[in-house]
Amino acid sequence: MRSVCCGARRSCGGDFVAGIHAGERFSLMTTLPNDVMRPIHNRMLVVLKREELDAWLYGDYLSLANRSSVALVARKD
Repeated sequence: MRSVCCGARRSCGGDFVAGIHAGERFSLMTTLPNDVMRPIHNRMLVVLKREELDAWLYGDYLSLANRSSVALVARKD
């Protein structure tokens, strides 16, 4: 079953991470890295925006596999 998780912060800020679960087992989904992540690692998390949740949970989730256009920004909270 597909699921999503949000950071430990009280407010997710609109970003979620795609995952799958079966019973008590849970795995975060990864995909090929975008240009920002490629120098660091050969995989990256499937980061979802709030407006993509329905597609991930109920619809055409394969359309979300290409995350090359997702801008990843590091910020200090």
